[in-house]
Amino acid sequence: MNLTCANYSLLNIGVDYFKELQQSQKPSNSSVCTGAAGLNSQKEMMHVEEFSKAAFGSSIFIIIVSPMTIVANSLLLVTFLVDPLKIFRNPTSYFLIGLAIVDLLTALIQEPIYATCFMLMYFQHPSWTKCESWMKFAAYFSAFPISISVSIVFAFTLTQYIVVASPLKYGRMITKKKAFIGVVALYLYHTLICCLPLMGVPQKTMDAIGLFFYNYAVVLVTIVVYIILHYTMKKKMTAGRSLQNEGSSTSREEGRHVQMQRSFVRLNVVLLIIMIMSFLPSIILMTIRFFLDDIFTARYGIRVLVVNLMTDNLLYLKFLLDPIAYAWRMSKYRKSLKSTVYRNKDKGSSRSENETKITDARCQIGELASAELNRSAITLLSFKNVSTD
Repeated sequence: MNLTCANYSLLNIGVDYFKELQQSQKPSNSSVCTGAAGLNSQKEMMHVEEFSKAAFGSSIFIIIVSPMTIVANSLLLVTFLVDPLKIFRNPTSYFLIGLAIVDLLTALIQEPIYATCFMLMYFQHPSWTKCESWMKFAAYFSAFPISISVSIVFAFTLTQYIVVASPLKYGRMITKKKAFIGVVALYLYHTLICCLPLMGVPQKTMDAIGLFFYNYAVVLVTIVVYIILHYTMKKKMTAGRSLQNEGSSTSREEGRHVQMQRSFVRLNVVLLIIMIMSFLPSIILMTIRFFLDDIFTARYGIRVLVVNLMTDNLLYLKFLLDPIAYAWRMSKYRKSLKSTVYRNKDKGSSRSENETKITDARCQIGELASAELNRSAITLLSFKNVSTD
């Protein structure tokens, strides 16, 4: 679960302060009271200004990352729908598409809301006070993509482990129908969980579910499975080398097999780094805030919320890196995208070619018809000449 609800709480502080700032510009008779209140307002102003600078930097980061996330995931979905090379017919493709959909929803809904509100907050625009309802919606929505993304990555990692550990069982255990039903079930389950606050479930309970189930149980277990998968694949590689040395395989086949295994290991390391980099800072911060919220916030105050912004940015970066790491890094997906683009061009060129062929055929028919007319005219003239002779 994301900690963006903390950004919403600080935005409320900023909105209240902005209202007080507007009221303080009006003339007042009680100079002593305003002087005493001015000290507190100056502190609040410094805190809000400090956060607004960090929020402005976060909005710039979101403005850069969000369009790239939209393009990367949209191209993946288009390639899946067209699928010219028929590479999306395996069960793991449904996990990939489910991940792309939730990443795209985050880049289309959540990220623009935060970027816009943070910009308005930094420039102290009057429309800033209207961001409260939008930030509240984004805070509720933020739990949805994070939890689904974590669950799908866990299911995908578990599938990879089954492929490596026992490939003979993979065909029976993991099918396209089971993978599709699993992804749909994850979406429905997390939709129900995210609707619990609307049913009256306390926010403290939701924070506990997010911390202990998604962060500890799912994220940490996924990281552990990645580590186990890494060492299992290394054992398979050493066993494969020994079998190849005993067998009569050619050096070309051996080199290709080793290259594929090394590529898989590198991909596994990259995915593990993305998981640790994206979720571990959020887990640490959420654990501290869950158990020591009052003490920690009172001591460090605004710095906690600034760190919260940084952890959110790491999660936004993960949504961008997902399609690159899982799909576009591999050549077969890039070839499928090129085939999709060239297929549309070929359709246009084939239409133009057909049109030119039709016009050429019509011209040829016209030429043949004129030739026949000329031939008949010549024949008639020759008959006339013969008759006159």
